[in-house]
Amino acid sequence: MTDEVKIDTIREAVKVFEDTLAHAIKTLEQQDMVGLERLRTLDQYKLVHPRGVIGLLYGGSNYESITKGRTLLMKRTILVTIAPMIRFIDNSMQPSEKYQTMMPAEYVDFIVNNLSGITIFNHLPENERKVYPIRDELFKEEDYVWTYLVTMGIPVDFIEKPRLTGQDC
Repeated sequence: MTDEVKIDTIREAVKVFEDTLAHAIKTLEQQDMVGLERLRTLDQYKLVHPRGVIGLLYGGSNYESITKGRTLLMKRTILVTIAPMIRFIDNSMQPSEKYQTMMPAEYVDFIVNNLSGITIFNHLPENERKVYPIRDELFKEEDYVWTYLVTMGIPVDFIEKPRLTGQDC
């Protein structure tokens, strides 16, 4: 049985991804090591790490109704965007395969493989309790820096909080 992670907030979701990826990055070869940062925006980020960085950014949420009873119960999918921004110059005279350096797109697989399947504690059906990939894409290549966007979904419960009425005060 795998350990379950309890996630209720965006901050907790980003923290779980940050901890998981920080551990995974330590397993990379020295030439493939990258930084890991929480991003405020993608557009204004300036890459300072020699090889690259994996940036974490909240990407929004989707909500689906589960019950129509007196209590609002929904499935919330928290979307976290992971942006590997990797410096890479491929010399056709000495292809990168000779140096065994990860290609920029390989960081997409690295992210998906390390985050997919994290089991989330929630009250959803059993098949809706794991982190899963939603989409990945090449965002841009500029000045030998390749930026990809990987969107991961985290299924969590959304249950309405009890409201205080004038009679409760």
